Amino acid sequence: MSGQAPAPAAGPRQPGALAGTLLVLALLYTAWAASSLLIPIVLAMFLGLIANPIVRGLQKLWIPRWLGALGVVIGGVAAAVLLASVLVRPAAEWVRQAPSEIRQHAPKLRALTKPFEEANRAASESLSQLAGQAPQAPSPVQIVEPAPSGLWSVLSGTPITLASVGAIVLLAYFFLLYGENLQRRAITLLPDRAKQRVTVEILRTIESEVSRYVLTITVINIGLGAATAAALWGLGLKPGDALLWGTVVGLLNYAPYFGPLVGTIALTLVGMVAFKELGQALLVPAAYLAINLVESQLVTPIVLGRRMAISPLILLLWLMLWGWLWGVAGLLLAVPMLVTFKIVSARIDGWQGWAQVMED
Repeated sequence: MSGQAPAPAAGPRQPGALAGTLLVLALLYTAWAASSLLIPIVLAMFLGLIANPIVRGLQKLWIPRWLGALGVVIGGVAAAVLLASVLVRPAAEWVRQAPSEIRQHAPKLRALTKPFEEANRAASESLSQLAGQAPQAPSPVQIVEPAPSGLWSVLSGTPITLASVGAIVLLAYFFLLYGENLQRRAITLLPDRAKQRVTVEILRTIESEVSRYVLTITVINIGLGAATAAALWGLGLKPGDALLWGTVVGLLNYAPYFGPLVGTIALTLVGMVAFKELGQALLVPAAYLAINLVESQLVTPIVLGRRMAISPLILLLWLMLWGWLWGVAGLLLAVPMLVTFKIVSARIDGWQGWAQVMED
């Protein structure tokens, strides 16, 4: 026979999926390795994105863009400095007194954990009996006191923190001043008008939706913090302490799920330190949980509606990812980044499936 049988066809290859996976892994590694550089840039970009509608509104009032951007940045910094100046004294008092106060109130904490310890001991004894082993005596709990941080560590970290804050403020101002021109010049590099039009639509949608979302959440968190501060003041905390912890829970609420959990734990310790009676101490986290329940289940869904509906599982996994990569900054930036990714996915051909996966 002169002819040969044809070779079997090779199996289908999917180089696109492999390339996409490698690209995602490379981006995540870059985000982790260059976190000290990327966090200030991304944070400044979102601050500029949020404040850009305000600057554009000032331009309609015949205020030059450079002056409007400068006024917005200076106003934001002034508000932050004013709030910090009010809270620095009660915060310093809590940092100084909290370790000794918690040690003095350790019996209250043991009273809370005693039922769980007894249940754990009973379960251990039952398992030991089933295994035919004699139950072991519980080992005594040892309280390890944390070593006090030295003054040098605080002083050495202060310049780095101030430099990071200064870089964020300066970058936010320049994003406000030159961001729109940079966008227009970058869009002109696209090959055809259709892609230019889609890109312009995506950028405008991201700006309007993300800025509206962040500003709305900010107003809600201010209300949550104010209500919590009023409740703590009504329970007997000093006005400065109530304002401090109201501000803390308001800031923590930018990170869904994790923020309220940390706030509940913190306010439980606050109640233990501030009050002698266990029942009165537990009123502090209970009041916060009640306010947070009203905010999360009633106020936020009514105000935001379904426009920003994201699956709680996707949101939780996303928060864990960016909290692991960037720490506290990642938790604060995770939701705006996820909203941005959802907007982009919904408007790019072939990516709509990702937007549907993220839907609630």
